Amino acid sequence: MTHAKLALTARERVVLELLICGLTNRAIADRVHVSVKSVESTIAGLYDKFRIDASPEVNRRVRLVTVALRTAAVSGARPA
Repeated sequence: MTHAKLALTARERVVLELLICGLTNRAIADRVHVSVKSVESTIAGLYDKFRIDASPEVNRRVRLVTVALRTAAVSGARPA
């Protein structure tokens, strides 16, 4: 499955768009009205869907945003 064909939930899409805008987990949680743990869980699911492995050489959060933008997994998200 290619990244562009991933089916994201509405919550995953919102969290990913806010990550792209550079928001912290706390800021995302406040904006979406959920707990920080919920945001962390959603991001963990995104790592799995985008196959972003844990690696000491790679910042997973940056890698997730880069891959998402390259594959057009989100539309209209632009850094603030």
